[in-house]
Amino acid sequence: RESQERLRRKQPHKLKFETPTIFGVELMPLFSRKKTTPLGIYIHVPFCRSKCQYCDFYSVTEKDDRLMESFLDAICDHIRETGPQAPGHRVDTIYFGGGTPSFFGAEGMATILTYIRRSFDVDNNAEITFEANPDSVSDRLLHRLRAEGFNRVSLGIQSDDDEMLKKLGRPHDYAQAVSAVQRIRKAGFRNLSEAKSWQDALALSDGCPLVGIGNIKGQAYDMIMKFEGGEQN
Repeated sequence: RESQERLRRKQPHKLKFETPTIFGVELMPLFSRKKTTPLGIYIHVPFCRSKCQYCDFYSVTEKDDRLMESFLDAICDHIRETGPQAPGHRVDTIYFGGGTPSFFGAEGMATILTYIRRSFDVDNNAEITFEANPDSVSDRLLHRLRAEGFNRVSLGIQSDDDEMLKKLGRPHDYAQAVSAVQRIRKAGFRNLSEAKSWQDALALSDGCPLVGIGNIKGQAYDMIMKFEGGEQN
């Protein structure tokens, strides 16, 4: 309800164009058609439940509703201001990264996406992705975002080894990750990436496209700790 009031309060200025007409019929002459340049938009959502050991991205590990509300207002204002600066561009990719966008919540992401669509020329077939952690994936969040037009999920699993997940500081175990894949598939998302133990996830997803990354992040973490002389136990 608050997000709806915010949208009504902050309506972007709409540009008015006069379309040429002949005998009362609107035309778009060939000479007036402009080629559009593809444009990708990345939204950094800096909120997380906890900070992973290997992560160097900026993030805030607290559930502060006032801070989240201020962030939402600021990002929506910025989108409204920058939209007019991209004439001749059509957005074909929108990516919500972090941080953990799923921890931020569906309402905030839906509001941001609405502002992007009102401020930019977004392709009808644009790939719209949000990052999620298994511990913050719910049926309600998935169905809401799917209805809003999100069509791809980047799920952070990192490993199928619970001990490695603890070492990395991940706030979930592998069983939660498997459950999250099932929920995502059931909600209608056909494009899912970042799955570890992708053979198992693929079987669960009934053909949903996945990208298997192996245990790369866990191995990379070990290498970083050795290089920096940190403790691995």
